[in-house]
Amino acid sequence: GDFILLTPSIRAIRENFPRAYITLVVTKAVYPMAELCPYVNEVIVFETPFKSSTSNNDVINILMTTTDFSVKRLWRRHFDICFAFLNDPTHCFMGYMSGAKTRVALASGFSNVLMTHPLPFDETKLIHWCERNLYLPQACGLTIKSKELELWIDNEDIIRAKNLLNGFAPNRIKIAFGLGANHVERRYPVEKYLVALKEIVAKGAAIVILGGPSEVKDAKFLEDNLPKGTVKNITEIRPGWRVDSAIISLCDMYLGNDTGTQHVAAALKKPIIVLSRESKDRERLSRHNCENIMFESWQTKHITIQPEHQLGECARKMSTCWAGKPHCIAQIEPEEIINAYEKILG
Repeated sequence: GDFILLTPSIRAIRENFPRAYITLVVTKAVYPMAELCPYVNEVIVFETPFKSSTSNNDVINILMTTTDFSVKRLWRRHFDICFAFLNDPTHCFMGYMSGAKTRVALASGFSNVLMTHPLPFDETKLIHWCERNLYLPQACGLTIKSKELELWIDNEDIIRAKNLLNGFAPNRIKIAFGLGANHVERRYPVEKYLVALKEIVAKGAAIVILGGPSEVKDAKFLEDNLPKGTVKNITEIRPGWRVDSAIISLCDMYLGNDTGTQHVAAALKKPIIVLSRESKDRERLSRHNCENIMFESWQTKHITIQPEHQLGECARKMSTCWAGKPHCIAQIEPEEIINAYEKILG
């Protein structure tokens, strides 16, 4: 999702530097999508050795790994400019060790020291993450022709997606269903999803369940409890991001949790219903970490369903839900999903 929200900025850099040699550094998970990007000359994979703890040994390990990667893979290229869109310590340190003459990032404690151009930015501004990314090239004087998201899939991906959906529910509205999420607090309870999906299927829809290894059990539960012929479970096949994206392109809309597949659907201009862990509490709108605003579906028809209030500790801290389980999001009732489905179809 973060990578897809970066695509307008990558495109803008290429449009402003049409003859430049552009290198994109991404994680292993992002590489299958990034390798087809037409705006860069090469894509390099770097995996940060992040751990759950923040001990001195972990910090030293991260710095050593980043230094080794930067010296071996970046320094010899003699870059003129480095854009560090994620201005965390690792990326700023990588930008510094790349040897790039000009190093651009949003101003922060680390970028102020390691970057030549730490750009002042009001972190309390509630703007979309796509706009936040575009701030870097805009502040450097680059022209932004378009803010549309992009996604690249090839013919093989489309063919495999068509084969997976061949003959499935030809006369029904196909919903690409994102069951999972990286953070457990973003996962709507599967039992409640079942109640909503049963009613949506009764109204003429068919469900294509997308997800990874952690979604296999819940996906099987839905498959076993929804009417035969109305559900296609892709989770056990694990076709990968690009084929999943091709499947979404063949569906009529997206429904699911606030996760990366939402942004795939937005790039494909699909109608979207997304469930958020962030509440509607008005006081929260003054905070900069309202992800339902910063990461809402970009430039496509969408409905975001939110709980009315944060619960317990989340409410007291007025913060994002970090309960370690489906928590605030569980207040959303299945009827709200059903109503959103009817509304988005018009």
